Order: sequence, then structure tokens, then C-alpha cells
Amino acid sequence: MTQRNDARLNNNQQLQLQGWRANCDIQAVIDHYACVEYLTKYAAKTEQRSHLLKYAFNSIVQCSDQNTNPHKVIKKVVMKSLGERDYAAQEIMHHILSLKLHSSTFTVLAVNLNGSRKIRTKLSDDDSNTCTNNSLLDVYANREQYDNSNQVKNMNFDQFATTYKLVDNKLTKLPDNTVPKFFPTYSSNPKGGNFSLYCKYQLLRYKPWKNTPEDAWDCQEVSDQILTSA
Repeated sequence: MTQRNDARLNNNQQLQLQGWRANCDIQAVIDHYACVEYLTKYAAKTEQRSHLLKYAFNSIVQCSDQNTNPHKVIKKVVMKSLGERDYAAQEIMHHILSLKLHSSTFTVLAVNLNGSRKIRTKLSDDDSNTCTNNSLLDVYANREQYDNSNQVKNMNFDQFATTYKLVDNKLTKLPDNTVPKFFPTYSSNPKGGNFSLYCKYQLLRYKPWKNTPEDAWDCQEVSDQILTSA
């Protein structure tokens, strides 16, 4: 019989009670959707009201009483509020114990559609004139020199980035749990100011092309009208 301050303390999980040192609500999971709903409710649960907000109002009120410059005080309070945020108790414990704040069974692969390249730290004799590594866009554009099969030729960039990576000048298949994250991203709203860029990157991702990215829009001169119509 453990020490308690609640007559309805559940004794079914004695080991958990000894470790948690507080009452625990133990329920049998009999419904998948009920479990998801329960987890979602607690994952989205808001924290207690921030002390920064209370500090901000008190500072502004005090400055009005002391006849100081309110603009300077408000600026200082806003900067302090923006520079700090509230930490949940669980997040603090994770930081103290050096635990991961998240985990995933997927490997996220960042893919830049602008074709930016990494600078080489070590140069060989054969690559003395090249100081950057080829981007994934470069590998896709010249994929036929690594694999001349029709399967690879007909792949779009989205399929290629999910399936292959270049290792020692050879295409190697990626694990099935690899998920590419493409950037930059723009709104698909036709009335938006960056709609032409949205169309451009959609063509790069989903229309098979080779040699240069301009092949994705048939090497025509880039314009908003061509990209939106394509």
C-alpha cells in the first residue's frame, strides 16, 4: 500500500507510481481512434499563461507612473518578449537529461530546387578546377551517364530524389523510409505574386527533363506567361 493523498489511487501500476510519485490515470486501450484523440489532446494542450506578458503590462504601467519615456520601455519589453519563449516542463526535462525532443522512423532528405552546391573541403588532382560538389539536380540532369536504362531516363526529379543517391559515381538506391523535403516552396494561388515560381518548381519536380533545368520548359525564355501556361 503506497502513501497517498487520494483514496481512489490506482494500484495497478505500482512501478510507475513509485517512479512518478503521483497519481496516474491508467486506462485500457481498446479503441485506436480514442487513443489517437487522447494523445492529440495532450500534445496540443496549452501551457500556463506566460509571465512575460504580465511583466510587459506591469512595466508599461510603471513607466507611465514614473513619467519615463513610454516608447523606450515598450520597445525594451517587446524585444525581451520576442527574444524569449516559454518552455514546458517536459521540454526542460528533455534538455536537462540530453534526450531527443523528437524521433522519427523516416530519414528526411533536404533537396534544394535552386541547385545550390556544397563547397569541397578536399580537392583531388582530377578535380583541381572544381571547388564544389554536384547537387542532386546536377546528378539528375546527367543521370544517363550513371544509368542508361529507360526506367531511370523516364523518372521525374521527384521520383529520382526519392529512389537514388550518388555514391562513388554510382547510383545507389535509398532506403524505403527516405522522404525528400523540397525547398523553396511557394503558394499555388494563381493570384499570388510568386505563382510563376510555383509553376517553375513544379515543372522541375514532376516533368522529366535532362541536361539543364531549362529543358523542363522546353528551353523557352523564362517568363510568367510561359511558366503558368506550361
